[in-house]
Amino acid sequence: MGKLFFRFRGLLLAPYGLLLLILGKPSFLSFALGLSLALLGESLRLWGVGYAGKSTRKSVLDAPKLVTSGPYALIRHPLYIGNSFMGLGGAIMASGHQSALIQSLFFLAFLFFYGVVYGVIIPLEEQFLEKQFGIPYLEYKKKVPQLIPTGKSYPVSDHFFSWSVAFNSETHTLIPFAILVAVLGLKIR
Repeated sequence: MGKLFFRFRGLLLAPYGLLLLILGKPSFLSFALGLSLALLGESLRLWGVGYAGKSTRKSVLDAPKLVTSGPYALIRHPLYIGNSFMGLGGAIMASGHQSALIQSLFFLAFLFFYGVVYGVIIPLEEQFLEKQFGIPYLEYKKKVPQLIPTGKSYPVSDHFFSWSVAFNSETHTLIPFAILVAVLGLKIR
């Protein structure tokens, strides 16, 4: 089941995005606040993908190298945190002129979709990385928190950031994100 979730992780989150698009009634303030958080999430994703490379877009688990630089020096799953900021930002953007009930639905849907998808994917990914890299990954895992940074950084490694890799790899995330922003932006009242 985990491999299936990993393969279709984007599609599994699509119903959440559709919920926001269909029921969203943003205000200028909710849109601005949510967009700020979502842009922070996309920035974190760009930073992470710029180090990790194109293997982050594959439909099967793949890691040609153990990346411990950039955001990976602070947390083990920066792309998933970035996605979560984007998803929560979307809920905030869409909630402005909605009833408290629908706003609650947005946030519960966020918790459900992101909790289930990443609750399945993260352990699968960590098992794969343990098998792929062995002791180096276990040492990294001991020193770097899974999702919430502690302020300590993993020692510098020889991985480098690439803007071209970041932008080329992120088109699959940037396009749906731009559509969500554009549609919700047009719905502001």
